[in-house]
Amino acid sequence: AIEVARKPQEPKPPFPYTSEEVSYTNGDIKLAGTLTIPEGPGPFPAAVMITGSGAQDRDEALLGHKPFLVIADYLTRNGIAVLRFDDRAVLVERD
Repeated sequence: AIEVARKPQEPKPPFPYTSEEVSYTNGDIKLAGTLTIPEGPGPFPAAVMITGSGAQDRDEALLGHKPFLVIADYLTRNGIAVLRFDDRAVLVERD
């Protein structure tokens, strides 16, 4: 039997920040993503996470890893708002 590797770095709720599903359109294209906002009064510095080549989801999920989710969690816990979104060709079912 092959043992499935645990991914202890993947953050789990409840989160100490606000997480909002967002979407916007560009012509006929609708893009969806997640905006994480630190607790407390703003304004906050912000980061937009952009994937590399190939169709990627907002977490840049690959082989069970979700590096953009991990990075966004770290940044938001440290006072930085983060927007990450799915590439145009990616349709992701969200929980």
